[in-house]
Amino acid sequence: MSSPHSTLTSQLVFSLKRTRKASLTAIYDLNDIGRPSDKRIGGNAVICGGSIAGLLTARVCADHFSKVIIVDPEAWLVTEEGMRDHHRQQGSDYMASRKRSRVPQYTSMHLYQPFSLMALRKLFPNFDRELEGCGFLDSGDPGLRISGIPVLFPTGIPQTIWMTRPAYETLLRRLVLSTCSNVEFITGSVTSLQPASTSWESVAYVSFRTASDAETLQVPAALVVDCTGPARGGLRWFQDTEVEKRACAPGSLPFSELKVSYDPKMFYTTFEFKILPAMKDKLGYLVDFQSPSNLFACFPNIGKGNKMFNIALRDNDHLQILCGAWDVHQKICTVSDIRDHMSDIVTDRPLPSWIFQLLDILETNDVHASYSHLRVPASAYVRYHRFVNLPSNFIAIGDSVLFLNPINAQGCSKACVEAVSLDALLRKCPSGMSLPSNFGRDFFACQEKRTGRLWESAKKDDYGWQTTSPSKGETLAHGKLSRAVGKWIIELMQNDEASARVMWLVDGWLEPPTELESPVILLKPRPFAFTEMPTKRGRSNSPQSNPRTVYVVLKRSSAYGPRGDEHEVSCESVHTTLAAANKAAKFVFEIDEDEDVAEEDGWTSWEDLDGTRVQTDSEGKVRVIQVFDTQGEDLAWVEKKTIDEGDETEESEDDEEEDDMEERQAKRLKAGGNSSNSVIDLTED
Repeated sequence: MSSPHSTLTSQLVFSLKRTRKASLTAIYDLNDIGRPSDKRIGGNAVICGGSIAGLLTARVCADHFSKVIIVDPEAWLVTEEGMRDHHRQQGSDYMASRKRSRVPQYTSMHLYQPFSLMALRKLFPNFDRELEGCGFLDSGDPGLRISGIPVLFPTGIPQTIWMTRPAYETLLRRLVLSTCSNVEFITGSVTSLQPASTSWESVAYVSFRTASDAETLQVPAALVVDCTGPARGGLRWFQDTEVEKRACAPGSLPFSELKVSYDPKMFYTTFEFKILPAMKDKLGYLVDFQSPSNLFACFPNIGKGNKMFNIALRDNDHLQILCGAWDVHQKICTVSDIRDHMSDIVTDRPLPSWIFQLLDILETNDVHASYSHLRVPASAYVRYHRFVNLPSNFIAIGDSVLFLNPINAQGCSKACVEAVSLDALLRKCPSGMSLPSNFGRDFFACQEKRTGRLWESAKKDDYGWQTTSPSKGETLAHGKLSRAVGKWIIELMQNDEASARVMWLVDGWLEPPTELESPVILLKPRPFAFTEMPTKRGRSNSPQSNPRTVYVVLKRSSAYGPRGDEHEVSCESVHTTLAAANKAAKFVFEIDEDEDVAEEDGWTSWEDLDGTRVQTDSEGKVRVIQVFDTQGEDLAWVEKKTIDEGDETEESEDDEEEDDMEERQAKRLKAGGNSSNSVIDLTED
């Protein structure tokens, strides 16, 4: 039986954790969202911008204001084309459809966090039904690798949405305008705000120019929300007004210093392949078309290598491949360019062979692809929470406040967290009355705690690349200690399931980031890890004196587990024909199920080695299909079983397509003159 003292301590710890979670996340605010207010605030909530942030904000405001007006310059958004993404639903080329002229990442790959799905289900009770045909729900492993090493993905992580940005935005727009009778869409561009008095305590009117530029109109406003994204309309609207000129209050920043920025010099290209039924048969052993989701994502260790990629299967059998890089300007336009990009990626563990087989099939069969290039704008943060002279009924949501490197995949979820936070704050207002004088300040303070933290987090990572242009007054050394802690946490995520669970819940906006900084995480013993030896195209960047790491790829039947299982084995007394005699080595065994080898003569026994099942022959020799040596040896590719040096290797008869694929593999692996067979002997001296 626990003592009263320990019980009281547990209750205090629980209370503190709950208070911190309520402050740093919006998870508890989901309890009331979607429920209309008993008495709505009179007047208009004017939403400036009709993209993701604007649509989510409009839906929240519809429960609290008599009328909601969305002002956006693109008239086609409320046509049939903008309300239903026919290109996606018909399985055609979505990049050929209409673009969002002021949303540069509109056709780029997007990811969404579990929090967004939870909020959307509360805001739109029919969301799951409406999602059919344009998106999918899944809670499977997104295949995240850091430097080629998997980040663990525990079971029980909540579902999330898998769909393209055009499909997501058109679905939101259709749901908002069809379910909220008090929401109106006006085509125009906001030009200025008019105050209720010369003191600018509140905004009375929003002025906008019509689509034809024929006239400028005004609408009265009880609340003004800047959702203009990277255009950051709020900064322009207050420029040269009394708001900007007003003397800076103690503890407040001057208006001219609200915006800070840095440039990670990020470039990426998104490819989309439409996979027709005949092609699905050829790719079926590599890709599960029944479960669209993220297939594989590989990011570099911070500062080591500057390239990344992501492979995802989206709705209507569309395969997306994103290739990104820090400060690499060449455009990627073909499958061959994708292959070169992936082959140049620096990793601590080689990429699985199925990725290159996928590219080979796409290229050999000339599968049509659309692509879009994006030079990511500089990251920027408008620190409205440090400016006390703003009108009380003005707020800003989404990228208009905080624009991050999109590679963090947090933009849409960030906007959703802020919209839910707005709903909670509106529910605290007196029923049916105007907004209180501290409304804007309270919102920006809440926003800074919940989403503003991403600024330092993203900046810390981007500063790890020497090509980043830092923020004014800072150097790239800023955040060095945080980067070291982050690297430690990543190692935990790759080795400890409990730590990985915390990371995924924090990333999904379901737990506060302080959970990653708790003693339970930081005081864990350092996990066993191989000596870091970043590799590029199968060659080592490490000095010859470093301990040796050999990567072994084994082929096995699918009966023994899912594709891509990777197992680590430490073998201090193992010898290999690739290494000098009697040199100790550490091995990583990567299991690949591309070919069923269990039936082959001489290779039917399985033995356990340090808890890992590896296939051996009767003499205890591992059947090596691929060997990767980090001391500079070439990557050796062996088609069939390997045998002792001096014997002959049997050749298999392959059809014309397999010959072509092997030729591509040989070219990619650059085996050169060192393509001899290799056997790793598991027997001790």
